[in-house]
Amino acid sequence: MKSQRAAAPPRSHSLVELVTKGVVNTMPQATSAAVANHGSIRGDTIRLFYTDARQVLRDIAAVGVDYDDVMGLLEADGIAKFESSWALVSAELGDQLRATSSASQRSHIAASR
Repeated sequence: MKSQRAAAPPRSHSLVELVTKGVVNTMPQATSAAVANHGSIRGDTIRLFYTDARQVLRDIAAVGVDYDDVMGLLEADGIAKFESSWALVSAELGDQLRATSSASQRSHIAASR
């Protein structure tokens, strides 16, 4: 017996499902191109589901999940990870600039002798 698998949705699928008025587009250019090439924007796909979303929030609250606590933890974690990455990149760039500056100064001193 041969099993049949459902065709995978296009890569742009999740993006075309997140279209609504007043949202800022921060997707990478390659992703935007994939949506342009393979996606079908049908208009606002979010506001139709506000009632469903409110019910989901009520359901998770009913089982003891505090939405504000979860969002606070995710935000704090995201900020901490960003700050850590920023510090690492800043330190690496600083090291590279100092190394380049030192090499340039040595080269300039050697040339003036």
